[in-house]
Amino acid sequence: MIRKLHLRGWRSFEEQSLEIGPGVTFVLAENGVGKTSLIEAASWGLYGPLSRVDPVAARRVGADETSIDVEVELPDHRVLTVRRVVDAVGQTDVQTTLGGDPLDPALLNAVLAEAFGASVEFLARTTTLPSSAVDDQTVSAFALREHLRRVFGVDDLIRVADQMQQIHDEHEAAARGYRTASRRATADLTALMAQLSSADEHLATLHEQRNALRDELELAEDQLRQLRHQSEAADQAAAAHAAFQQVLAAAQPVILPSLGMPQVQTINDLVRVLEEAERSALAAVDDVRQGLALVAGRLEAITSAAAELDTASGDCPVCRRPMSREDIEHARRSHSRDLTALDSDRAVRQADLVGASQRLDAVRAVLRQALTVPSPRDNTPDAGPLDVDAVRAAVDEVRARYDDISEDVAATRATQAALAERIAAERTAASEREASLLVHRKAAVSRVAAIIARQTADQLMAERIDPLAAEMRARWKRVFGDRGALQLGPDGRLTLRRGVEEIPFEYLSSGEKVVALLAVRLLVLGSSTRASFLWLDEPLEHLDPRNRRLAATLMSASGVQVRQVLVTTYEEDLARRLAQRGQASLLRVRSADAEWPLSGSTMPA
Repeated sequence: MIRKLHLRGWRSFEEQSLEIGPGVTFVLAENGVGKTSLIEAASWGLYGPLSRVDPVAARRVGADETSIDVEVELPDHRVLTVRRVVDAVGQTDVQTTLGGDPLDPALLNAVLAEAFGASVEFLARTTTLPSSAVDDQTVSAFALREHLRRVFGVDDLIRVADQMQQIHDEHEAAARGYRTASRRATADLTALMAQLSSADEHLATLHEQRNALRDELELAEDQLRQLRHQSEAADQAAAAHAAFQQVLAAAQPVILPSLGMPQVQTINDLVRVLEEAERSALAAVDDVRQGLALVAGRLEAITSAAAELDTASGDCPVCRRPMSREDIEHARRSHSRDLTALDSDRAVRQADLVGASQRLDAVRAVLRQALTVPSPRDNTPDAGPLDVDAVRAAVDEVRARYDDISEDVAATRATQAALAERIAAERTAASEREASLLVHRKAAVSRVAAIIARQTADQLMAERIDPLAAEMRARWKRVFGDRGALQLGPDGRLTLRRGVEEIPFEYLSSGEKVVALLAVRLLVLGSSTRASFLWLDEPLEHLDPRNRRLAATLMSASGVQVRQVLVTTYEEDLARRLAQRGQASLLRVRSADAEWPLSGSTMPA
C-alpha cells in the first residue's frame, strides 16, 4: 500500500506531504480544493506515463520544481520509494530505491509487476482511478480481460491464436493470387516430351542428311567442272574469252554487295564467286522458309485457339477457368489482331521468299551459264555434250534433294520450338498448382489452429472466471438484495441479469455502475493480485444518498484483502458516521495551500 505521498509544485500545492495508513480513508474537501490532484499525483508518481497524467500541465505556476515522492510498502514488507521530477519541457528524472538500496529506474515496472502479481498497465488502470473512470467500464474492461488472461494462464493460447490467424490471413491472400488451372494428365506431358525427343532426333538426322548432300553436291559440282574443262578445245579460247566476258557481265547484278567482285581472271574464279553467292542466296532462302514455317505454325495455333472459343462451353481452353462474354470477346479480338499481324508478316515473308528465290534462280542461272564457258587454259579434249548434260542433271538432282532437306529442317525446327514452349508452359502450370495446393493447405491448417486455440482459451476463461463471478454476485446481492444478479463475462464486461433479461452495463443506473465496478475492482485486486490499495476520486458523488451509503459500506467492508482504500469526497456526513463507527479514517483538505500533514483517524468537530 501507499504509505507516504509528497508533492512539490504540483497544481495548486506548493509543497505538501501525506501519510496514509491501512483501512478506508476519506479525504474531505469542497470542490476545487485539490482532491483530484492527490489521486493524479499518486498515479503519476507510481506509474509515470502509464497513468495518462500530463505532468507538464500539472506544474504549479511559478514553481521552481515539480516533483512527486511516493513511498510504497510491498506485500513482502520491503519499502519501495519513487521520486519523479519534471521540468517545463516534459523531461522527467526518476530515482528509485528498494529496501533502502538504489534501484535502476528501468526495473521499476518489473518490480511492481512482480510484487503485485499483475502487469503495470493493469495496475495503473485499476489501483488509482480519476473521477471520470469510476463509472466507466471501457477504462478497465480491456485491462481486466488482459489481466485475467495472464492470471489464468491463457495468454500463450491467445498469442498462438493471433499468430495462427495472421498466418492464415497471409496464406489466404497468397492463395487468392493463384489462378485456377486444369491439371494436365501426366501421360499427356509424357507424350509431349516424347514428341520433343522425336523431333530432336529427326532434326539431328536431317542435319546429317543435309551435310551428306552438301558433300555430294560439292563432289558433283567438282565433277561437272572437270568435265567442262575436258570438253573445252584449244581452238575455243577466243570464244571462251568472249563467253567469259558475257557471263562476267551477267554475274555483276546478281552477286551480293557483301561478296564484292574480287579479281576474277578466269572462268574458274567467277564460278567460285557465283557458288559462294549461290550458298549465300540458298541460306537466305532457308532463313525465309524457316520464318514462314514458324509463322504458319503460329497461325495454325491461333486459328485453332480461336475455333475452340466457340466450343469451350464457357471455359478458357487453356486454363479451364470460367470465361465471361467479355473474356471471350476480348480473346476473339486478341486472336483477330494476332492473325492480322501474322498474315501481314506472312505476306512480307512470302514476298521476301519470292525475292530470295528469284535471286537464287538468277545466281544459279548465271552459275549454269558460267559453268558452260570453257577455260582458255584448259586444253583437255572435249568430252562431248552428253556427258556434260548428264553430270549437270546429277548436280541439279542433288541440289533439289538438298533444298527438300532444308525445308524439312526448317519445319522440324518450328515443331521443336512449339513443343518446347508447350512443355515449358505445362511445367510452369504444374509448379503453380503445387504451390497453390500447399498455400491452401497452410491456410486451412492455420485457420483450424487459430479457432481451436481461441475456443480453448475462451473455455478456460469461462471455467476459471466462474468462482470470481460467483463471489462478485454475492457481494452485489449483499448491497442490492434481489435487484438482479451481476454477471462478469470472460471478456471482462459486466451485465445485470433480471429474470430472463440481460441488461448491458451501459443501461444500468449511475449508482449500479459505480457499485458494480467498485465490487469488481475490489474483488479482482483482492483475489487475483497482491496490490492491496485502491485510490478513488469522488466515487460517491455519482450516487444518490441511499447508494452512497451502500457503496461506502461496500468499501469499508472490503476486508483484509484490500488493505488500503482512499476515497476523496465532499460527503462529510456519511464519512463522519463511518468514522464514528470505526470503519474509516478522515482527512480534511481545507484549501490547496493549507498546512499539512493531514493525518489522523478523526476529524475536528
